[in-house]
Amino acid sequence: MLPFILVIVIIQGLAALALAAVSPAPFAWLMVALQPAVGVYCVTFIEPSLKGRAWDLLVGLPAGWLTATSTLSLPWALPGLLVDGPLPWWSGWWAPALLSLWGLAQTLRTGRERVELRPPPLSAAVPQAPLARGPGLQRRQPARGPTPAAPEASDPSGALRVVQLTDPHLGPFMSTERLAAACARAVEQQPDIIVLTGDLLTLATQKDDAPLIAALAPLRAHPAVYAVFGNHDHESPALIKRALAQTGVRLLNDAQAVVPTRLGPVELVGVDFRFSDRAAAVGAVLARTPAVPAVLRLLLLHDPGMFVHVPPGRFHLTLSGHTHGGQVGLVGLGLPHTVVSAISKVPDHGPWTGPGGLLYVHRGTGHYGFPIRAGVPAEESVLEVILPASEAVNAAALAPALASP
Repeated sequence: MLPFILVIVIIQGLAALALAAVSPAPFAWLMVALQPAVGVYCVTFIEPSLKGRAWDLLVGLPAGWLTATSTLSLPWALPGLLVDGPLPWWSGWWAPALLSLWGLAQTLRTGRERVELRPPPLSAAVPQAPLARGPGLQRRQPARGPTPAAPEASDPSGALRVVQLTDPHLGPFMSTERLAAACARAVEQQPDIIVLTGDLLTLATQKDDAPLIAALAPLRAHPAVYAVFGNHDHESPALIKRALAQTGVRLLNDAQAVVPTRLGPVELVGVDFRFSDRAAAVGAVLARTPAVPAVLRLLLLHDPGMFVHVPPGRFHLTLSGHTHGGQVGLVGLGLPHTVVSAISKVPDHGPWTGPGGLLYVHRGTGHYGFPIRAGVPAEESVLEVILPASEAVNAAALAPALASP
């Protein structure tokens, strides 16, 4: 851990000094004055733990802002070292600082939306379909006032309500209280199902299960909450399993459940995160979990990169996270582009289509790694899944199903 900390501090420090060298005096002094906060913050990784709100405000947030600013400023700072004196204002050296400040504000809030998803019928699957960004979404802000009542069983819209929480990364930017509030709001929406698609912790929260148990405690009030592991969950699997068990969340790593809902039984299959042999892993899990009669078939994946291995005609909808929506991009301006989409073909946010049907990539309840979001707000959505008409009409004919033991 110590070599990693030294590398981060040295690289970030050099970037900050490079920016200070090309900036006017007041801003340059600020960059230098905040540099100790980055060093102190990084040293705490040796013995990570939650430090409290005061620590986050005085150390964590300034360190995050400075790290993001110095990193984003490299296109200005490095060439600017060849110039004698500060760069003129019109060169835009100040843009990374404002972008980081805007991103810090986005990091501390979550967008609440209602999202309408219309998966195609299973019979419409196209085995050779390319992976592509899906159709535009119907997003709308939730109505103010009392929590909307759950639809009746005879709801003609055929919309199944699903709340997805993913990548909260309990830690510096996601306090126990903030995550508990998000869980409470999820329950208040009276969804049919709540799913957690991985990465619950950070380094700061891997030694004690009490913060995670407290954060997930509101989920005890809902009868149908399911989870799969993300990559970071494998860093402390026993802790997370204890926390899920104590808060009534059922772990679906490589497992299947049939959930009774007002629209009929819904099949859930969860696939654990893997770094390698993904195609074989998905195939093995699906071989052990044959399709059951269900109105809707949902697949839970942490990493949307595994979606390419989902066979056609098996699931209506796949839910995933992992990318944090791209974390840095133009989504907040209504454009789909993000850093992830610029450097890879991995689905970054929103709906995607492929041989496996419809994929929805959640932007994340929190984030980890790069210290801010910028242009990609976090997400706290109610997904309203509209069943295909040709299959929804058969819902009443299906025998009631019990949740898998």
